[in-house]
Amino acid sequence: MARENEWTPGEWSYSLWADHMPRAGQPASIYVELAEYPGEEAEIACFIEYDEGIPPEQEHANARLLVASPALAAALEKIAEFEPVCDGALQPHLLATWLRECVDTARAALARVNQPETP
Repeated sequence: MARENEWTPGEWSYSLWADHMPRAGQPASIYVELAEYPGEEAEIACFIEYDEGIPPEQEHANARLLVASPALAAALEKIAEFEPVCDGALQPHLLATWLRECVDTARAALARVNQPETP
């Protein structure tokens, strides 16, 4: 049974530092759209310290991984909830359906991580 998530619900995204900032164009903050106020966003994390040795491409990849965290957690929850046995016997049709759902959920989550987005 899945427990209630403790992280901020909603679609996560990230913003970039403004052009006049020393880290212009690099990830600045993680935001989530507020369900109760459509079109409004709330900052849930901020990139305040940087390692100058990390290339910009890697910083963007790290930000994409962070914003995909809820989708990745959903994929893991889908895997963890599966019970392939009914009345003591393995149910192949349940296994096939569950496996397809897991693959679809995981692919959607990984797409968020691997596809560059415009914050």
